[in-house]
Amino acid sequence: MKKILYTICCAGLLSVPASAQQSLSTQLLMLPGLSNANPAFLPETEWSVSAPSPEFGMMHSGPSFDKLFEKQASGKYKILGGMEMNQFDTRNVFAAEFTLDLLSAGFRWNNHYVSLQYSMNARAGLNYTRDGIKLLLHGNGPYVGQQLSIGPAIDIQEYDKLGLGYAYNMEQWTIGGRVNLLFGERALVTESDYVGLMTEGDYYALNLTTDYVVHASRFADVDTTTNNVSFADMSYKPGFGNAGFGLGVDLGAVYRMNDEVTLFGAVSDIGRIKWKEGQSFESHGTRRYDGVRIESLATLDTASLAGMLDSIQKFVGLEKSFGAFTSHLSPRIYVGGTWRSNERTTFSGLVDVTPVAGMWMPALALGANYQMADWASVGGMLSFQNKQINHLGLNATVKAGPVRFFMVSDNVLGFLLPRSATSLHFRTGLIFQFGRIMQTSTIYTLG
Repeated sequence: MKKILYTICCAGLLSVPASAQQSLSTQLLMLPGLSNANPAFLPETEWSVSAPSPEFGMMHSGPSFDKLFEKQASGKYKILGGMEMNQFDTRNVFAAEFTLDLLSAGFRWNNHYVSLQYSMNARAGLNYTRDGIKLLLHGNGPYVGQQLSIGPAIDIQEYDKLGLGYAYNMEQWTIGGRVNLLFGERALVTESDYVGLMTEGDYYALNLTTDYVVHASRFADVDTTTNNVSFADMSYKPGFGNAGFGLGVDLGAVYRMNDEVTLFGAVSDIGRIKWKEGQSFESHGTRRYDGVRIESLATLDTASLAGMLDSIQKFVGLEKSFGAFTSHLSPRIYVGGTWRSNERTTFSGLVDVTPVAGMWMPALALGANYQMADWASVGGMLSFQNKQINHLGLNATVKAGPVRFFMVSDNVLGFLLPRSATSLHFRTGLIFQFGRIMQTSTIYTLG
């Protein structure tokens, strides 16, 4: 229990902030065949096959690393206990995502296009409160008589996805859809997340009000009698996950106004997973406990932290039960377009909205791409994310016969200036396109 409480409370603060999990660049380039691509994006040739393609992204809506930590004379970093609380919103989000497309293949004939994708997906979201950060940094002493809302919302899911897609081209319009079979590997998700804490002036008596429910499958087990925690084996095992099963749907459309302008939009990751191997941990009601002073995390050593958490755990009142539960995917909605101003230059734009642990995160991106030669193109993107407009993305594509290599990042500054960055994203891959050239193709090409 101690390990879980500490992890939940500190993950949003201690994690290096980075990303945009929205992967804006791949949508602006209209790359076909990827597991998270618009199902209405079409390849240029009859046949298309993709090699394994990894994608990684992280994001944090709060302050960057250099505003959270200070470097000591010893070279180690220490949490800034006196940081300004106005750097945090009432609720804040940290998220990370890893996707590995292992298989992607498609075939076009006449006005039809069918595709098959298989991918591994791991997604983590933490929605934490400013009050929780106050408690961690300052302890409960400065907040006597105040009600603090400290409950974090958690959404961690790992699953395999097998998708079957179909698109139909109708002159200017292309309409596409994809049905995804979801095979759950493990999960840790909250159903309700309220935890309210008030400290009374007399001997730091605590009043804790909870309406907190967290479900787990192959993630961790808590012995509510001894407070011992045992974590499951987190290593990847090839094959479809068998802890849960679900269905998902992706829908998309492309409209070609003319040879210069294309508009597109999609709604993806509509679905849910039912986990058959489930455990639930619940705490409801109000409890009072005398004499607990919560120290600042900035001055707390490991032994003191352990003792403090042991004291708090005694009156949290976790109840454990077994049974199936259902988790939902985080749907993504976006619309965008491209304008080909001349034979070599294309401008693009995208509006994207994605929820992370129950909090909607909007993004706006503007990009440009330049065709250097028949075999190579480069591009850049400026995006507004996390209330900031300092996200600089770059992309490059190279063509060698039927092979197209691409490499994209939503924010290269995350790699160049990691301590002051608030986003990080990267994706690369190979797409093989062969067979006859189809008459109708997307405006954006890969070289």
